[in-house]
Amino acid sequence: MIKFKKPDIENFYRTFNIQSFTVSPDEQQLVFSTNLTGKYNLWAMDLPNQYPYPLTFIDQTCQALRYSNDGSFMVVGFDNDGDENGQLYALPPAGGEMVPLRTAEGHRHMLPFLSKDDQRLYYTSTKGNETYLNIYRYDIESGEESVVIEGEGAACFLVAVDEDENNFAYLKQYANTYAPGFIFQDGKSYSLTPETDEQFTVGEGVFVGDEYYFVTTYSEDFDYLAKFNLKTHEFTKVLSIEKEEFGAIRYDKSTNSLYFVTSKGVNDYLYQYDLAEGTYQNSHLPASIIQGGSVAKSGNVYILAGSATKPNNIYMKEAGSDEWKQLTNLSVPGVKEEELVDPDVLTYSSYDGMMMEALFFKAKEDVSNGHVILWPHGGPQAAERKFFRAMFQFLVNRGYSIFAPNFRGSTGYGLAFTKMVEGNWVKDHA
Repeated sequence: MIKFKKPDIENFYRTFNIQSFTVSPDEQQLVFSTNLTGKYNLWAMDLPNQYPYPLTFIDQTCQALRYSNDGSFMVVGFDNDGDENGQLYALPPAGGEMVPLRTAEGHRHMLPFLSKDDQRLYYTSTKGNETYLNIYRYDIESGEESVVIEGEGAACFLVAVDEDENNFAYLKQYANTYAPGFIFQDGKSYSLTPETDEQFTVGEGVFVGDEYYFVTTYSEDFDYLAKFNLKTHEFTKVLSIEKEEFGAIRYDKSTNSLYFVTSKGVNDYLYQYDLAEGTYQNSHLPASIIQGGSVAKSGNVYILAGSATKPNNIYMKEAGSDEWKQLTNLSVPGVKEEELVDPDVLTYSSYDGMMMEALFFKAKEDVSNGHVILWPHGGPQAAERKFFRAMFQFLVNRGYSIFAPNFRGSTGYGLAFTKMVEGNWVKDHA
């Protein structure tokens, strides 16, 4: 009988990854940033075919990826060898030479948005205002550029632009736990939320008619869905789910509904919210953690998602269906998914009685060496969640169990819990 060697560290660390993706307006092409050659480039698949082909050969991570509305080009962003100074380019669907759109050495260009006719590009940049950033409008045809919003007081980031280009949603990022949001309209900024002395956050949002839907922790501990009327400037709470943090939002015009992601500790959930009925339903994810998503004009939903035992892959759910179809098939080479370890979710009492959540990757009995590695995540205002870590799976495969706690300061457990680390960064967290 032929015996094969136990998978080595290369099997785990040569696992491929997908960073981000975009879908052409006609849903004929799926473009994604992946390291299939060992370095990141843009690749594509002509759907429904699932064999990828390269579009770029620059060996750089992708900072931005967005298809134009007419499908004739993509806006892409790349930095240089990890310097985080993303530059924006236009790339044809067939790949090849990129045309510079907005570049400036030593500066970041991020969060690009195209006008409905693809003639104007809106983006956030450090150029001209390295401390607080500016939000720019660039006319692709004429080459003229102007400042839409000049950042002041805190770093400003563009979040959304309405179809008529009359309303701009942006954030002021004072800290991870303090980021108010605003609508810039007719030359004036309006706060998305009523005045308060309390710190809170505002996250992603979408324009729907005369209203702007967004997520916030205003006056509450966990992120929830709210809306801002663009005519009356009134704030309204729309929906919250107990102990779940609202995150990314996408609008589905075909059903007049919102898709939104929530996080509850170490897992993500995806819901569809009917704007007319005020009801929502769970879309039952095929994985544990969502890294990105989009909704096509057809109502088809695309997500980038992964789990502790499976790297990020792209999935698609057709409009009206409950079934997810996996479009890419990245896995650990030479290792079956059932040979990997899905962690247990544990809760334990801290020194003061506060309950903490942790992931426990338990080595299988036939390989366990009895040792447990303590893994405190970085950040510290971040969290250890059910995403794929090559190092974790290799160590568990070699007999080490791993205990990864989400101590005070971790995200996903409410704003108050995240703020507990502030002013006390080095002790009393676990």
